[in-house]
Parts: sequence; structure tokens; C-alpha cells
Amino acid sequence: MGIKKNYRIFNFKILLLLAGFSTFSHSQQTKIQGKVTDTLQNPLPYANILAIPKADDQDIKFAITEKDGSYKLGLIKNQTYELTVSYLGYKPQTLTITTTNQDLIKNFVLKENPDQLDEVNIKYTPPITVKKDTITYDVTKFVTGEERKLR
Repeated sequence: MGIKKNYRIFNFKILLLLAGFSTFSHSQQTKIQGKVTDTLQNPLPYANILAIPKADDQDIKFAITEKDGSYKLGLIKNQTYELTVSYLGYKPQTLTITTTNQDLIKNFVLKENPDQLDEVNIKYTPPITVKKDTITYDVTKFVTGEERKLR
């Protein structure tokens, strides 16, 4: 019976220790949140938010927006970050922020990128076509002399 009691006390101490670590690590972070929309206030789901710290010893943080365009990002307090928001078909937006003890709310409005390609057409005819039991070769494709000889 003494072993069970010691085991329960040990488990309780470990639980308290883990709770203390989670509180300590949470107190070292500040939260930035907001929404990413286009110029017509439509939410942009699955947009990328990248936080690159100015200090070399810190890790890069990132988030992806939800279906409603909202995001949450945990950053270390009293650090400077370059925040970049990007979405396919829109111009990326970059902002430099310095975190404090207060949580931040930052909304982004992305503008469409007019330099996007509309459509790409690829015209390709294969040099060899196989139809049932017939193989057809396009001899104009075999003119460099580096290909294998056909018999």
C-alpha cells in the first residue's frame, strides 16, 4: 500500500511540474490574430502568414488562415518580426512588427496581382505513338544523330 501512495504522490508532482512549464512557456508568448481578406472584403482561406524573426537564434513561425480568413499566431514577447502574408493570385504584403506584452490584432487586405498568367497552352506531339499493335514514329523528331537507330 505504501508503494501505491508514493506512486500517486510522484504522479501528482509530475503533473504540477508540467502545469508549471506550460504556464511558463505560455507567459513567454504573445498572440497576434486577425483576418486576411481581398479588396472586396471576401475572406481568403488558406492564405500563408510567415513571421521571420530579426534575431538569428529564433525560429520562424507560420500560420494558415481558416475558411473564414482568420488566423492566430503565437510569437515570442519583445522580439521584432517581419510578417509576410501571401495568397496565390494576390500581391504579398509585408509588415515589420515588434511584439510586446499585449496581444495584437492585425487584419490584412491583399490586392490582386495583375501580372498573373491567365492560361498556358502547351502544344506537344509525341515522337512515338502506339495504337493497338501499330507503332508510328515521327521521323522529323529524330534528326540530331544522338538518338538510337530505328530498324
